Amino acid sequence: MKNHRLFLSLLLLLTAISFSACSLSKDLFKMEDSEDYEAYVDKWAPTEEAFVAVQRLAKPAIDAKDWEGAVAVFEKYKSRFPGMETRFDQIVAVLRAPSYDVELKNLGDNINTPFDEIKPSVTVDGKRMYFASDKEGGKGKLDIYVSDFKDGAWQPAVNLGDRINTPDHETINGISFDGTKILIYGGFPGHMGNGDNYYFEKTDRGWSNIMHFPPMVNSKFYDSDAFMTADGYAVLFTSDRDGVVGDRVPKNTRYHGSIAGNTDIFVSVRRGTYWQPPVNLGKVINTPFAERSPFLHPDGKTLYFASDGHPGLGKMDVFKSVRSNTNSWTEWSEPINLGKDINGSDDDWGYRITPDGKYAFFSTSNQPDGRGENDIYMVTLPRGVRPEAEVATLEGKVLDDDDNPIPGVVVQVQDLETGDVVATLQPDPETGEYMGTVPEGKKYGVFAEKEGYYPDAKAFDLADASLGGNGDGSNGDGNGGNRNGNGDGNGGNRNGNGDGTGGNRNGNGDGTGGNRNGNGDGTGGNRDGNGDGNGGNRNGNGDGNGGNRNGNGDGTGGNRNGNGDGNGGNRNGNGDGNGGNRNGNGDGNGGNRNGNGDDDGMREFTHDFRLKSVDAMTSKRDKWGDLLAQRVNTIFFDFNKWDLKPESFFELDRLTRFLRTNPSISIVIAAHTDDVGTDEYNLDLSRKRALSVVNHLVQNGINQIRLESIGYGESRPEVPNDSDEHRAQNRRVEFRIAE
Repeated sequence: MKNHRLFLSLLLLLTAISFSACSLSKDLFKMEDSEDYEAYVDKWAPTEEAFVAVQRLAKPAIDAKDWEGAVAVFEKYKSRFPGMETRFDQIVAVLRAPSYDVELKNLGDNINTPFDEIKPSVTVDGKRMYFASDKEGGKGKLDIYVSDFKDGAWQPAVNLGDRINTPDHETINGISFDGTKILIYGGFPGHMGNGDNYYFEKTDRGWSNIMHFPPMVNSKFYDSDAFMTADGYAVLFTSDRDGVVGDRVPKNTRYHGSIAGNTDIFVSVRRGTYWQPPVNLGKVINTPFAERSPFLHPDGKTLYFASDGHPGLGKMDVFKSVRSNTNSWTEWSEPINLGKDINGSDDDWGYRITPDGKYAFFSTSNQPDGRGENDIYMVTLPRGVRPEAEVATLEGKVLDDDDNPIPGVVVQVQDLETGDVVATLQPDPETGEYMGTVPEGKKYGVFAEKEGYYPDAKAFDLADASLGGNGDGSNGDGNGGNRNGNGDGNGGNRNGNGDGTGGNRNGNGDGTGGNRNGNGDGTGGNRDGNGDGNGGNRNGNGDGNGGNRNGNGDGTGGNRNGNGDGNGGNRNGNGDGNGGNRNGNGDGNGGNRNGNGDDDGMREFTHDFRLKSVDAMTSKRDKWGDLLAQRVNTIFFDFNKWDLKPESFFELDRLTRFLRTNPSISIVIAAHTDDVGTDEYNLDLSRKRALSVVNHLVQNGINQIRLESIGYGESRPEVPNDSDEHRAQNRRVEFRIAE
């Protein structure tokens, strides 16, 4: 009996000690229920760990979407945390913000299984998704899979095979915006530290062997989450290396309620083939706690990332910050929480935003329609947390003259104002397909280049947000056919500021018959008339019925740019625009773009490049019997002039480089017009423009003996001159190898 009483006493003592350890230990991992967390706050407030305990106390209410219940928890303990009042207030503001009607969609059984599906990455065109899964039938643990989007659904996912997947973990970080690189994390042979960043690259024989990012991106510490920016010139990644904000806490250390450690977001910028030393994004983004999964939208400004150091609802939340200076990696706006409809009480991270900014892909295990472990979902983003700037997508193919892909070819996007190369894209070596994104608001030249071939180029004008469709890569504002004339223009005159009779466009005087943009009365096919224009009227400042564009009054049927109501086919209406509305400042339904109300889609530019090899240009002939000519795109002239505009110089610089690298070649510069205007006028204009190109090349060091100029006027059309589009195609400057 005595021994029994002794045993009971010892048992009670051990129970008390255990309860005391659970309640008073500073290790949050020992807390089991709300009573433990309450006791923890009482003991350890106002420490960071005690704040985490408050978040855990609010978890049941947050999970139940009892927002006021969660608010009550934070308000109850706010006074216990002097100096943290602002953090508590910011969390309460998130909880009390209006809820959005966010659509959350499970991607279905072709993607998700009872096992883990994580880290989705979708190509720019939305047609392909890569992700990691440990489902049955894989090569090992986590493998990388791919699924194509066809007929409105994601197709059954396919394992990428032995070249990429091994018996170990392959955890995808993402894909490059041009779709030719898969970025992964792992500890493969030759790794430098506690996990490194790697990538695979598309080749003409499929995916390459695994390739190691250089020491600037990897270190002897933990390095992960590599993300390549849309321009291809920088890699963002996370690391627990020296130089983090606050104390260095290695990953997998129990800290701040998790084992994430103190990881910060860094960036390394590529200059040529050299990766510069990494830069910490700074204290606005990084905290003394964990930041993960950076995603810089292709606008080059909007950063999405996960953090458990900024004011959040629990563990990691997703935040948005805007880069205030695109020449700096440390100047950012104060991060904002994506809100209670996106973030929850558990870890939220790994978001990948679509180029149009409307949707995000991510994985979670907290949804009632889940298949088991983590599933992949798509969610609509509330307007307030979408990217700051619009982008356009570029896509097409780069092929040789025999319709074959060209391994090693590069597509570059150049700002035609500054000459800066703003993006470098790698076409798929197997198909020749390329894709990428560029910010709106500028004029670009896109060119494909490979040694042994002459570069091909195309101009896209994104400076005018009201423009839709593909830009005109023709040579100038108008070759022949007198456009944009500032004096009198008779016969096919466009944009004449004097009288323009017959096919007159944009005349500021009277314009009769096919008049466009006349500031007086314009009858029949009138465009941009500031008086009444009935029938095919465009840009009329009065009422314009039927095919009216840019009317400042009511525009019914096919109205564009109407400042009143525009129904059906309305573009740029400042009122409501229903059906096909673009750039409407009110609500725009149907094919609306860039409206200040709801808008659908973004501008897409498609162009296929045909590169002619030097061999082809010296052996093949055209239908006129001359050696095959190469069109020199993105050359611009003022109307009715032959002076080269400055934005032409970048394309001519490429022609200059071609001649310097092929010193034995002499060329003939040929200029062509459309059929608008007289034969004599067009022939003279084309001769002068060809000579202007020759003179520019001479000024840049090319010996004149290697150059010849010729003007063909309208005598050699590529296609019939039966539409504006075909006339633009026929207005061109090209060169051929001299015989």
